[in-house]
Amino acid sequence: MPSLREYQSYVSLPQVRAALDTIAWAEGGKSYNTLFGGGTFLGNQHPNRAITAGGYTSTAAGRYQFLSSTWGDIRQALGLSDFGPASQDVGAVYLIWERGQLGKLLAGDFEGMMRGLGCLWAALPYATCGQTRRGLSETMSRYRSLLASYGGVATSATLPSSPANSMSKSTVLALTLAGVAVLYLVTE
Repeated sequence: MPSLREYQSYVSLPQVRAALDTIAWAEGGKSYNTLFGGGTFLGNQHPNRAITAGGYTSTAAGRYQFLSSTWGDIRQALGLSDFGPASQDVGAVYLIWERGQLGKLLAGDFEGMMRGLGCLWAALPYATCGQTRRGLSETMSRYRSLLASYGGVATSATLPSSPANSMSKSTVLALTLAGVAVLYLVTE
């Protein structure tokens, strides 16, 4: 498992920022204090309120609509003390890692990452939850636009060979930022 510091560093990468912004857009998390159904909450802890909207009842909250139980697991795994913006960003990246999709995301394979997330975020195109999903074309267009706005296009030099792309091996990523190639060695 990557360290908290590594998760924090991933959040600043263009492909990760673009992915997080796209996930928030798809999930309706307009801000870091959004409740399921569109309301807001105050404070820096997960509100853990069951809200019914659109035929569903959920404790989802925050920019990425974390369920209360999911947030509790993230908080414990990473030692997070609050539900603030930085913690939510790191928590979302942790969930992507937990599903074995971080290597794809870091390599810029956003569509591949979405395919592997299952029902993690119900509004993404490949979600298997049975809820209303965003269209693939619209989602990929948003991601590509956001990625360009952050100045990055990611490509992979090598990907982990595991079927789940779990990053159990070292991965070399080439990232182009403002015309300068930067190499990252990502290890677990």
